[in-house]
Amino acid sequence: MTHLFLFLLFGALALSGSEDSSARQICRSRCQKGWISYKDHCYMLIQERMTWLEAEKTCSAKSAGGHLTSITSAEQNEFLRKLSQGQQNTQFWTGGTYLKGSSLKWSDGSLITFVQRPLSSIFHAVGGLINSLLNIKLCLMVNIGGGAQWDSSPCGQKLPFICTYKPSLVQLSLNH
Repeated sequence: MTHLFLFLLFGALALSGSEDSSARQICRSRCQKGWISYKDHCYMLIQERMTWLEAEKTCSAKSAGGHLTSITSAEQNEFLRKLSQGQQNTQFWTGGTYLKGSSLKWSDGSLITFVQRPLSSIFHAVGGLINSLLNIKLCLMVNIGGGAQWDSSPCGQKLPFICTYKPSLVQLSLNH
């Protein structure tokens, strides 16, 4: 099978008629040392306790394109639960925020494609009451001790956090 692939690859290069003697392949680079790969992102759990804003700035400083993690699927939520299993702390900041009159937003700009229930009731009942009284921003954390349930907290609370970034695309040249 490998020989067939190589034959087809080099055959396609010969038939391309291009003066360029190299084939180019685009692929994703690996995660930096200390980061864990999951699907097309890299993750790092940081035990140091920081406010939400300090944590977001730390994630940005650790890697280009780094942010507190967004959670876009039930599978990713489960991965984050497993990533933080066995840690002393059971609550971790994510990149989610909520402000009065708005909906959940991720710090990395990800679309809201997954919402863990009963998140809407948490933000609208508790968060709505707090925001109507104090007009403060709430930030989203994952409570591993509570089965990886999402919860909200004032952003000034100091918690460990989970950073993520998407590795850059690199271009490889295959010479023949």
